Amino acid sequence: MHRVKIIFLAMAFIGLSAAALNGNFSTGVSVAQAAGQQGQLLKLMKPAKMHVDASGPSEVSEIAGKGAVATELERKDVWVRVRLQGNGHTGWIHHSYLAVVETVAPVAVVEVPAVAAVVEEKVVAKEAAAVVPTAEKAVEHIVTKDASVSPADAHQAVAGEKPAKAVAKKEASGHHGPVLRHANVDMTDHAQIRRGLTVFTDVCMGCHSAKYLTYRGLMDYPEIGLTREALDELRGEKSLMSGMISDLSIEDAALSYGKVPPDLSLIVPGRRGGADYVYSLLTAYEHDHEGKVPDGNYNAVYAGNRIAMPDPLAWLDHDPGDEAELKQQAEDVAAFLAFIGDPHQNTRRAIGRWVMGFLLLLTFVLWRLKVEVWKDVKH
Repeated sequence: MHRVKIIFLAMAFIGLSAAALNGNFSTGVSVAQAAGQQGQLLKLMKPAKMHVDASGPSEVSEIAGKGAVATELERKDVWVRVRLQGNGHTGWIHHSYLAVVETVAPVAVVEVPAVAAVVEEKVVAKEAAAVVPTAEKAVEHIVTKDASVSPADAHQAVAGEKPAKAVAKKEASGHHGPVLRHANVDMTDHAQIRRGLTVFTDVCMGCHSAKYLTYRGLMDYPEIGLTREALDELRGEKSLMSGMISDLSIEDAALSYGKVPPDLSLIVPGRRGGADYVYSLLTAYEHDHEGKVPDGNYNAVYAGNRIAMPDPLAWLDHDPGDEAELKQQAEDVAAFLAFIGDPHQNTRRAIGRWVMGFLLLLTFVLWRLKVEVWKDVKH
């Protein structure tokens, strides 16, 4: 037995040594998780616009395709200046579209039938023995945490199936479609709306427009209240009275995504669930368990689950430490879209309070007038 172990370790050492001499292969690491280094290789996770300057509204020089490899030149906030390896063109790209390409030495496969068979048999037996206790512990944890969940439903959940109780609850609620997550948005929170504007211009406006919101509105509406200097920097050469139109043309959008991205001016009042729908959509990117939909295009909330919009906030496979920040960004942009869908809602509510107070006072006055007029009449 000891002789078999010694042979296996020797073969593994030989394989690793050969791999170190043979070459490398690449794996992607999120740009947000890696420190910026000039000269490092980056890979585009989805089609992206290359801007002339480090800002969303700046002129677009070209659209780089998915999978293109580029060299990092410099960084500025959330923007990365890169040089494409294919044609040598340079430009600024938002970091959410990029992944770092780092090199990892591959492990060479050494043909040792006898040793491999013994090791494989032991590993399979060990994994098989560990599955049942792990599943049983998961079921026990679910039932302990929520007494309303039956052991049968817990077993179905652990197995990756939809519990019968969840299906019955959905049918009893009368809702059509998936259950939406609640978004904590407040139309009186000016800071949240302004943060949502930043997410919209830096991420969403790369493909989507808000044509019913003019640039002047960003300055006139007190909930946003941009200064003239900040507004001029945002709009560039565009007119104050023009809508917030994406630089992505219809032809390029159809070529990159297969369809034209919808205008988001009225997305919140026009969708069931409103801001909850936007928030849930941005935080519902998952892996397709059946493997039919590519990663980045499977969304548990979207009808049919196949969505043309790639994961805008890089929610899929995100680091657990970044989850709170990503949820905050999703809530902020949902709040911004809820505001621009009805930008006068706060004014209307304020006027409504005065109107209701006036009507109550008028009712009291008319009641006292009626009492005075009819006091001498015998009933």
